[in-house]
Amino acid sequence: MGTESDTPATADEILERVLADHDVLRGMLVRVGVLARHVLQGRVRFSDELREQFMMLDRRVREHLELEERILGPALLASDAWGPERLERLHEEHARHREIMTEAWCAGRQGEPNILVFALLAWGFARMLREDMAEEERLSLNDRVLGDNPIDPYTETD
Repeated sequence: MGTESDTPATADEILERVLADHDVLRGMLVRVGVLARHVLQGRVRFSDELREQFMMLDRRVREHLELEERILGPALLASDAWGPERLERLHEEHARHREIMTEAWCAGRQGEPNILVFALLAWGFARMLREDMAEEERLSLNDRVLGDNPIDPYTETD
């Protein structure tokens, strides 16, 4: 997936790259969420479109997780005294995301009888990932943690 040449060199570049990826994922998550909700509400009995959109989302999320592990992980580790805990949390969340996507695919491959299970897992995953990205942005993807010129909270003045 990634190479040395496409690895951001600075913390600001890492932030820009990961946040841009989050924006792309948010659009995909909204589409999957809407399609899954239509299945769950009985508007659609079976949805090849949901399966196709989830397949694209699955691939894109897995690429994003690899990107974060490759470029964000080392930056979090080096950020401050909380770096190891931030990195551990990143890995735990990524493992959970991969597990849920795999579980959804298992249900999705079983065809129409399990479309409701697939739709519920897809809908829940879309909601959870949007919330996780927002929390990640609030707690870790900011100038205080990763900025090239982090602000020392002990020297800040209002």
